Amino acid sequence: MASDSETPELPSRAKLRRAQRAQDDALWKIAEQLVGLREAIRARLDLDEALGEAADLAAGIPAGTGRRRQMRLVVQLLREGDSELVRRALNPGPGQHRPAAPSDRAAPGPADAQADSLIQGGDSALQAWMEAHPRSDRSQLRQWLRTLRTAAPDKPLGPAARKARKALLQYLQGLEG
Repeated sequence: MASDSETPELPSRAKLRRAQRAQDDALWKIAEQLVGLREAIRARLDLDEALGEAADLAAGIPAGTGRRRQMRLVVQLLREGDSELVRRALNPGPGQHRPAAPSDRAAPGPADAQADSLIQGGDSALQAWMEAHPRSDRSQLRQWLRTLRTAAPDKPLGPAARKARKALLQYLQGLEG
């Protein structure tokens, strides 16, 4: 009979679970990157049809239980498919082109600076704006600014605040042009 020192040591269930959890976390991050890309960029990645549709659907679902469920489906499809191919496409090596992420925005323009000064300046900033631009819609500006001021400064903007900021920027850009 062989001695105990000759038998290979099998990994414990805890080690196997930790390894599986680490793999799932890595797949979740890949799925978040994939869903965070613009639809046109996702289309260029040559994804499986099911994975592409699941990622497109997840991108359209606001945060919450439904989005988490759809993200789990994207992770499952990544696990079943070639997740390494998708990972390399999202994080290419040196000298290769990386698809633009949503955070790759153009530099802030003058409208961004004006919007920030109006948001932080309060009623006095709005009054000064109205004196400089008398044809501006005071009530609409006040409504957008109120929505933006109620957003928590240390957290990302919620859907209503993002919509208000976008409308405010478009309004200010329209006045510039």
